[in-house]
Amino acid sequence: AAVALLAAGIAFNAYQNEKSKVDDLEAQVEGLQERIAQLEAEADEGGVLGGLEDLLGDEGLGGLEDLLGDEGLSGLEDLLGGDALGGLGGATECLAEDAGGLLGGGSVEIPDDDPDAQYDAVAEWVENERGLQFEAVPEPTYVSADEMATRVEEQIRADYPADEVRADEELYTALGAIPAGTDLLDEYSEFVGSQVAGYYDPDTGELVVLGDGTEPFDGLELTTIAHELEHALAHQALDFPIEDEVRAADPDKQLAGLGLIEGDATLTMTRFQLGATNPIDLLGSLGSGELQEQAEALENAPEYFARQLMFPYTEGLSFVCALESEGGWPAVDDAYANPPTTTAQVLFPERYTGGEVAVDAPDPQSPGAGWEEVRRMTFGAADLLFLIDRDAAEQWAGGEIAQFRSGDAAAVRISLVGQDDEGLCDAVTDWAETLDNATATCNGTAVSVAIG
Repeated sequence: AAVALLAAGIAFNAYQNEKSKVDDLEAQVEGLQERIAQLEAEADEGGVLGGLEDLLGDEGLGGLEDLLGDEGLSGLEDLLGGDALGGLGGATECLAEDAGGLLGGGSVEIPDDDPDAQYDAVAEWVENERGLQFEAVPEPTYVSADEMATRVEEQIRADYPADEVRADEELYTALGAIPAGTDLLDEYSEFVGSQVAGYYDPDTGELVVLGDGTEPFDGLELTTIAHELEHALAHQALDFPIEDEVRAADPDKQLAGLGLIEGDATLTMTRFQLGATNPIDLLGSLGSGELQEQAEALENAPEYFARQLMFPYTEGLSFVCALESEGGWPAVDDAYANPPTTTAQVLFPERYTGGEVAVDAPDPQSPGAGWEEVRRMTFGAADLLFLIDRDAAEQWAGGEIAQFRSGDAAAVRISLVGQDDEGLCDAVTDWAETLDNATATCNGTAVSVAIG
C-alpha cells in the first residue's frame, strides 16, 4: 500500500528547528502589541500621528521591516523557506503563491461542522486542484490509532518473509545502518506503525484514516484525507508506476517511482494545508503529545530507516515541484507514464528531464569459493544519501550490490560508477574506513567496496 505520513508529523522536526525564529517573531509581535496599547493611550491625548511614526520607524516602514527582516520579507522567507514547510525537501518555489494562505487565513472553504460534508469538499477540491476525475470517490474507513498501528504492522509482517528479513539484517549490519543483533522485523514494523496516519491501498481501493467519522475533522485530519484522496485519484486516473512486488529486484527504481507518487500527494496536500488550515491551530496541533511521540520515534529510529521512509515525501516533493513549476500538473501526469527510473533523477530533477539513465556498473565479484550468492540488486544515489551525504549521492552514475553467505558468515560487495574520477572514490573510501572489515578500491570512475 502507498502509505502517507501525517503532514504535521513530517513537519514537527522542522518546526522544532525553526522554533527559535518563531520565538523571536513572537517577541517582536508582543512588543508591537505593547506599542499599540501605548498608541491607544496616546490617541486619547491627541498624539496619534506621532505614535504611528514611532511605530513605523524613522523611515516609515522601519518597524515592519524589523519584524520581517532587513530585506523586507526575509524574516518570513526564513520562517517558511528551506525545510521549514515540513522539511519537505526545500521545495518552496511551487508553493510560493500558496504560502500567502498562512497569513491570509486560507482560500479553501471547507465546512466545519459535518465530517461527511468535509470529506466530500476535500474530494472535490483535490479533483479541481489536480485537474483529474475520480472514477469513484472511495468511502473512508475510520480506525483508532491502535488499530492503525496494528494494521500497518500486520501488513509489514505479511509482506516481509523470513528469508528477506535475514538478508536485510545481514545487509544493514554490514553497511553500518543497524547494530549487530537488531531484530529488524520488530524494529521496522513498530517504527513504521507509529508513523502512519492514513493510507490508500491500491489493491483493494480502501482508504483508511484515523478517527471515528462522527466528529468534525481538524486541520491535520483534513490534510491527511487530502493526501490519501490524491493517491486514490492518481491511481484511478493515471495508475501507479511501481511494481506489485514489495521487494523488487530494482529497489532504486521502486523508490524513485514511490517518490513520484508521494511527491504528488504531498504537493497536493501541502497546497490544501496552506489554503484550508488555520496556521495558529496547526501550530497548536504540532505540539500535541501524539505528534511529539511520532517525532521522537522518527528521531530515535535508525537513521537509514528514517531517511528511507522520509525520502518519497521530502525528495519526492522537490521532484514533483520541479516538474509542476515547469509544466504544471500535466507535466506531473506525464511522469506517471514515463516515471523516474533512478533515485538520482528524483534527487536531481534535471537528470530526469535530461533523460539521464543509470550507467551499467561492473558486476560485483564473489568473495571466493564456498560463498553462496544470496541476492543481487541495484544500489542507488539514495543509498549514498542515506549512508554518506548528498554530495556523494550527486556523484552517483550507477550502482549494484550483491550479498553472499557462507554458513553464518555474511559478505557484501558493492560496485559503483561515479560522475568523475575522484569525487565518489574519495567519499566512498572515507565511508568504508568507518565500517568493520571493509575496503574500497577505485579504478577511474569505478568504485568497488568489499565488506566481510
